[in-house]
Parts: sequence; structure tokens; C-alpha cells
Amino acid sequence: MNKEKYNKVVEIIVKILVVIAIINGVIVGGSIIFFIVLFLKGFSTTPKVTEEEVKLEQEQRLEAVKSHLENKYGEKFIVNPNGKRNTGSFIPGAVNTSPDYYEAYSEEDPEFIFRVYKYSESHNIDSEEEIKDSYCWKFLKEKLKKTIESALPNEFPEEYKIFIDTYSDITFDNSIRQDSQLEKYFNGNYASPIIFINVYALDSKEKYEKNIEQKISLLFEEFKSKYNNMNMNFSYYSVENEKNFSRIDTKELEKKSLIIYGDNYPELFSEIKMERKFVVKIDTKN
Repeated sequence: MNKEKYNKVVEIIVKILVVIAIINGVIVGGSIIFFIVLFLKGFSTTPKVTEEEVKLEQEQRLEAVKSHLENKYGEKFIVNPNGKRNTGSFIPGAVNTSPDYYEAYSEEDPEFIFRVYKYSESHNIDSEEEIKDSYCWKFLKEKLKKTIESALPNEFPEEYKIFIDTYSDITFDNSIRQDSQLEKYFNGNYASPIIFINVYALDSKEKYEKNIEQKISLLFEEFKSKYNNMNMNFSYYSVENEKNFSRIDTKELEKKSLIIYGDNYPELFSEIKMERKFVVKIDTKN
């Protein structure tokens, strides 16, 4: 191929590449302009909401949450009106699936504060299925504590404290009530909460610890045979002396419902001399 023909071929190839680049630029640029227009149009077509309408909606949502609790549990509740409002997605037309949440407590037990979730994209603002709460955690803790204590061996240290905790966003199926048995909590297809059970024993004796661990392991095996949706960690600590033991105030912590410490809970007592002796875990999904 002579030089003249070679130059023409190169020229043709360059022209083709320039045309392809122009076409791609038009497509990309047009797409960007299209989405910008669509985005701005979404905002321009969004109806303006007055302050009165916002206030009315907030009152309706608050009343829906309060009615849900009182109808479900038969108690009077105080709901903090300053809940965390979900403002939704910044993309116009996007479906908002994140819930708002409120803090509430029963007039009978103002120290137990719990969360209530109300889903924002509500087809029916009074729909019970769109409101979930964690009030039953109060009753589940009590049931678990009794179950654990009844399983402990006779030689268990006389002085001990139990602290039971879980994640702050825990909710339960609306069919669960105050008198529901453990089977109701731990048999089902809904998400299983991770529960942390920490036992603090004063001057625990090593010769008894193996027996205690065995008893808890047997209890967890029993759980595994009865329940299909349980995730639980049991940790046993030996606290060195009375002074250290007295500084572990589980009752005060339980007033701050659903604080969530889990396995990191001992870090709150970094200056307290204690040692974790063993851990027993159960996760029926694994």
C-alpha cells in the first residue's frame, strides 16, 4: 500500500471515530438532560403542603400510634410527640419504606421506655399492620429471667445479678401480647432478635463453673429442640469482691430500656474487676 492510499485509510478511520464519538456524546448528553428535566419536574409537580396540613398529619400519626398501643395492650400510654420523622427519599416518586419512630411508655410503668415504629407510606393511617412496637420486650425479659434462674444448679453463687438486653430496633409480631408464652416469641418466620444474657456472680468458684455451664448448655439444647427462631448469647462473669459487685447496677440500666450493649456491655465496667468465665450461644438459623 502506497503512502497516499495509507493516508486516505487513516483519514476514513479518523472520520468514523469522530462520528461515533459525536453520536455517543449526543446520547449521553441527551440522557443527562432528560433525567435532569425529569428530576426537576418531579419537584415542580410535588404539591405544596401547608404548615397546618403537616401539623394535622403529625397529630393523626401520633393518635394512630397511641390507639394501636392501647387497643393492643389494654393500658394507657404516653407517646412522645417529638418522634423521628422520616422525610423519605430525595428522588421524586421513590417509594418510602423507612418508618418513623416514637418513644413511649405505659402510665403504669413510666420507667420502661420503648420504641414504636410507624411506616410513612401508609395506605391506611390507622392500619395496625403498619405499626410495630417493642413493648413486649418488657415481658419477654421477665420470662427469660425466670427460665434462666430455674435452670441454674443448686450450688450457684448466692449473690448474682442478671442483665438481659437486645437491639434497640427490636419489634414483635402484633399477635404477641403480655401473656404470650416463649413459643410465640421464638417460633415463626419473622426476624429473630439477638438476645444477650449476662450473669454476674460474686466470687464464683471454679469447681462450680463447669456444672453451671453444663446446665445452661442443656437448657439451650432444650430451646433448640422447641424453637425454630432463636438467637441468644449467655455470658457468665465472676466478680472479684463485694465492692466491685455493688457497682454493677443492672436495675438502673434496665430503666433505660433497650440501650443495647450486648457483648460490649462489660466495657461500661472497665474499672470493675471481673472475668468472663464462659459463653454459651444458640442460633437456630445456623
